[in-house]
Amino acid sequence: MTGSGKLIENHHSPQVLLWAQEVLNHPQLCLGYDQLLGGDGNLIADLRNLMLDFGYFRYFQQHVGLFDNFSATISYNSQREERVNQGGQGNSLAAITHDKERTRTLPTRVTAARGGGSMD
Repeated sequence: MTGSGKLIENHHSPQVLLWAQEVLNHPQLCLGYDQLLGGDGNLIADLRNLMLDFGYFRYFQQHVGLFDNFSATISYNSQREERVNQGGQGNSLAAITHDKERTRTLPTRVTAARGGGSMD
């Protein structure tokens, strides 16, 4: 498996926090869970070039306007893979297929909270 990761944390002031993280993961010699079970008759059932990438940035601040806490987060998630299959039912003359798949998401979240009263 090859991979890398970074974490950056910055306390801009006592009330502001910036936080960023990145993880890149490229596992080698992987098989998909559905291919491990067998019994489907494929002569070739391979999973190649699996890559998982993840990163996010978060901003947190206390005492913003009417709110006690405010945070904003954005992240990036990506997965790439290639599935190689030949034949079902054990047919050695069946075509070898290469199915490349890619999924990407870019979720965001903004939260603001205000306390409801005294905790005396």
